[in-house]
Amino acid sequence: MLRHPLGTVTAALLVAAGLLWGASRLDWLRPVYDTPLRGRVVVDVTGGTWQPVLVPLAVLALAGVAGVLATGGAARRVVGLLLGAAGIWALVLAARVSAVGPAAVAGLSGTPAAGRPAAVDALVSGPLLAGLAGLALLAAGAALVVRGAAIPRLGARFSASAPRRALDPDRGLWDAQDAGVDLTDLGTGQEGDRT
Repeated sequence: MLRHPLGTVTAALLVAAGLLWGASRLDWLRPVYDTPLRGRVVVDVTGGTWQPVLVPLAVLALAGVAGVLATGGAARRVVGLLLGAAGIWALVLAARVSAVGPAAVAGLSGTPAAGRPAAVDALVSGPLLAGLAGLALLAAGAALVVRGAAIPRLGARFSASAPRRALDPDRGLWDAQDAGVDLTDLGTGQEGDRT
């Protein structure tokens, strides 16, 4: 059992956001194009170019931190389901890169003019970061779905479940005066007007 589940889930989401952003900046593919004038041209394709959804997934992971801190109960489980689905999506994106063929990179931006794709090499580092981010998102989402109600909300220790007694010891006198009690008779135990 985790000692600080709220901190662990939050840290996992922050790590996932950083990994997804890093994966969008790294090269994922290295297609080779045959061109009529320059011969074979090699182009590096970043994760953000190949899968533009990586950056929105990173933003979703960051938004998940706010969702975890602000919600509780059933709402937190919904946040967990969304984060788990995002984690599965990131895992699928990372796994699909190995099956990319030359036809898939034909219309990418940055391809040489009149170039025909001849081969595609899938690189490891970008998809690996996306896969690790997917695992972190999936783990955080699963923790929220399974144990979301048991994980305390931020500031829950400071919220009052019952009204607190006034810190001012004289507050009772003010409350009695507001209720219309004659404060001169409080010492004798009698209330009301003396005539």
